[in-house]
Amino acid sequence: MNNYYAKFNENGERETSIVFSVHYATEEELQLYLDQGFEPITDNEQSEYASGKYIRGENGKPVEKTPVVVPLERLKEIKKNQINVERNTREQSVFLFRGKAYDANKDSVQRTSIAAQNALVAKVTGAPFAVNWTLADNTAVTLDADGMLGVSQALATHSATVHGIARELKVLVDAAETPEELESIAWTE
Repeated sequence: MNNYYAKFNENGERETSIVFSVHYATEEELQLYLDQGFEPITDNEQSEYASGKYIRGENGKPVEKTPVVVPLERLKEIKKNQINVERNTREQSVFLFRGKAYDANKDSVQRTSIAAQNALVAKVTGAPFAVNWTLADNTAVTLDADGMLGVSQALATHSATVHGIARELKVLVDAAETPEELESIAWTE
């Protein structure tokens, strides 16, 4: 009696395996699996199929899967999408101004923009301006009009820098000639 039995799909890929004393204990129980299309395999074949590197060949024996080759242009598209995701994550993280970390998520960008507009109006009209601004670490700092405009400028610089790095990485992606070159393209800290 074999220890292992496996069920294969139409492409020869092992869907599942059963083993004596775990899935069945009697000939009657085994027959239920055989009726569902399970076939006997050796211990060695079970190991090969379980590795995911083999499928059942036309002769009923394991053969190595043909590797899937993704075209370089598709790999470049994938890499550019990964760069965009990382760009967006970095852009919406934090940025520094006067040594303090400020939030750059969408809500914070909107608040920064509105506060900077108010600061500019205050400067133009000569009105006083002060805002108690919550930082990324949940501490607060009081900013005058020049400070608030500086935060807005630092945010713009942060965004431009992140986008510039992403553009440079995409140039490298376009120039890559092998999958290995693409794999080596990455953001630096």
